[in-house]
Amino acid sequence: MKWRYRLRQFIMRLRPYVDPADRQAVCEVLPSPARALFEQMPMGDQVHALCVWRRVRQDAPGDIDLEQAALLHDVGKSKGRISLAHRVAIVLLNALNPSWLKRLASDDVRSWRYSFYVHLKHAELGAVACEQAGCPQQVVMLVRHHDAPEQAIGLLPYVNRLRVLRAADDRC
Repeated sequence: MKWRYRLRQFIMRLRPYVDPADRQAVCEVLPSPARALFEQMPMGDQVHALCVWRRVRQDAPGDIDLEQAALLHDVGKSKGRISLAHRVAIVLLNALNPSWLKRLASDDVRSWRYSFYVHLKHAELGAVACEQAGCPQQVVMLVRHHDAPEQAIGLLPYVNRLRVLRAADDRC
């Protein structure tokens, strides 16, 4: 496990802040309905998405669909109540035994275990939200598959773009 990376993530979540210039950049990249999705995300997720977006812009300049997907790739997580305690538990469970996380997850929205379900299904939940917001199909597909296992993405027509997104996500 990347402990230094996880520690940085944890500290960032304690006092997240989005710079006004970044907020303006979001307005320029995302159309209004998609921007509303971004703004529904917890501040820590917005900070993470902006980090991913910056890296995507660096690695694939001018690819607006990829930029939009970078900003929205974790929007599905906003469908649940994923607290900092849940996030710590998710990291630990994934490190110890990922099947425990799957067994703990519940699709019952009233359950405290629903956050684990949302974490596991956030890519699909996010893709549906992006589709409903009228995002381009490429953005929807990039969001849908950004968390898929490597062996599952090899034949997708947009695999190179997906790998850029995943690499940026892994570095943030």
